[in-house]
Amino acid sequence: MKNKWMKILLYLVIISIVTLSAAIAAVAAERRFVSSGETVLDKKTNLTWTKNMEMSNKPMNFKAARLYIQNLNSKHFGGYNDWRLPDKEELIEVAQQLGTELAKNDRLLYQVCTQAGHVNALGFTNVNCSVRKKHWAYGEMPDKSPVGVIMIAKRERMVDRGALLYVWAVRGGGKAGSVTAVAEEERFVSSGETVLDKETKLMWTKNTNLNKKPMNFKAAKLYVQNLNNKRFAGYDDWRLPDREEILEVAREIKKEIMQNFRSLHNSCYVEGQADVLEFSNIKCSSERYWTDNEFPENQAFSAYLSLATGGRADKGDVFYVWPVRGTSRQQEEMARAASLKSNVSGGAAASDRRISRVVESKGSDSSRYYALIIGNNQYKHLPKLTTAVADAEEVERVLNSKFGFKTKLLLNATRRDILSSLNDFRKTLEVHDSLVIYYAGHGYFDKVADRAYWLPVDAQNDDPVDWIIVDDITSVIKRISARHILLVADSCYSGTMARSADADLVTRGDRTEFIRQAQKRLSRKLLASGGNEPVADKGGGKHSVFADAFIRALQEMNDSSFAAGDIYNQVKKIVSGRSEQMPQYLPIRNSGDEGGDFVFRTRK
Repeated sequence: MKNKWMKILLYLVIISIVTLSAAIAAVAAERRFVSSGETVLDKKTNLTWTKNMEMSNKPMNFKAARLYIQNLNSKHFGGYNDWRLPDKEELIEVAQQLGTELAKNDRLLYQVCTQAGHVNALGFTNVNCSVRKKHWAYGEMPDKSPVGVIMIAKRERMVDRGALLYVWAVRGGGKAGSVTAVAEEERFVSSGETVLDKETKLMWTKNTNLNKKPMNFKAAKLYVQNLNNKRFAGYDDWRLPDREEILEVAREIKKEIMQNFRSLHNSCYVEGQADVLEFSNIKCSSERYWTDNEFPENQAFSAYLSLATGGRADKGDVFYVWPVRGTSRQQEEMARAASLKSNVSGGAAASDRRISRVVESKGSDSSRYYALIIGNNQYKHLPKLTTAVADAEEVERVLNSKFGFKTKLLLNATRRDILSSLNDFRKTLEVHDSLVIYYAGHGYFDKVADRAYWLPVDAQNDDPVDWIIVDDITSVIKRISARHILLVADSCYSGTMARSADADLVTRGDRTEFIRQAQKRLSRKLLASGGNEPVADKGGGKHSVFADAFIRALQEMNDSSFAAGDIYNQVKKIVSGRSEQMPQYLPIRNSGDEGGDFVFRTRK
């Protein structure tokens, strides 16, 4: 009998301890969450939440959720204007506390949940207790893509941005300064018949299919001209976009389509067009859009918006027209061009950062020598190189110190960096100027298309949208007014830019007369590290075998003036003796070369 009562007593003690612990936990939880008017403060994290978890009354897509938060801030809800969407850790933390509270009163709360779908707990109202309902939250760095958090289950789910979820706003607290605390702004702002890209300052027509039907290139130009005559949307400076402009927007469109695949699938891939971001009637199929980038052989560049890629097409083909306006591109070019005329020399460059540097010529000669020098090591999606940055920096030093070149150095450059810089020189160089373009980085040759490419640091292995086809380099070179242009390319397959006919590199007779004649005629020459073949990234100490030979040849030339062909003769001997690759020196194909040669002059 005594043992029986002892067991009963022990049982009662255990129940009392459990009950007391639950009561203490409940008090602690209540003390942690302090309700005040329309808000609840979490004293542990110092986050302030809206008291009502379903203030919006109905679920909404991600864009609408962000606009709803902006509206709360504009109204100073609860006396604050810094409300935001929570990140998933913040939301799940509160969900765990609510789950504990619901578990303690499971019978009563279960009955309320099943009847009403929500309960009041820990100072919050309309606590969602359905596994079918989710709340918007930000995911993990770096892209902080939105996720849906199921409060009752305390877990997140990946969702389309077009999905309909509930909104619960938060502000301040223990994660101040995190990415979620930074107010986000919409990049594309719609106004009437136009959309402004706040990042590029370009204005696009809201309707990407204004003309309602595809047309050839000439008709597209006339269509844009007609828009200007009518002052569409109040403007008369509409134009066709260039390749970079339309592909930049296309990348954002493609990303939005992929993030909202489920909600956009029917309109985009069944009906053939969709409204994406702030733009309407975007063609999602194989339809293309014209740009103003023209090529020889009656061709122009056209782009796929939903794929963020494009290519050349005959001007007689029929594609859609999407006009753009704005001066941001021209202003940027003018600013970069102005930078070529200012002394912006700097300290030593770091090989793991994107760097653009301009160094003025200090020579007294009235002739003007320029150099664009590119070295790419830090590839984002391709194998990194080890010597390209060091090669570029040393080439810049030698050209400036020994020959007085005005140099622009690009380290770890993107497609936009390279093409923009080339275009700067197209706008600023004059007929008596000379230009060296030096490129060290990855290259690629497409055997099927018989095309070679430079690969900037943002190039992807399976997506050519950020590759630079060498034909584009040639087109820019052809339009530069400089009398002499020497392209020095240390990359795989770099020799494919040249004509098949060899240049005459032998300097016969009087050397002074040869130099005079070489300078007199227009030249567009390629000095390549190899032909249509891979080349080595090492072999010359801290430089590639080709770069080391090129730098040594420049340094060891003692004549006051000499031709690039003389450099080639030296480079060829060094490289062929130390590797299997064979450097090339030839006129650049379709560039306007007239048989001259680039002449170097040592600084006086």
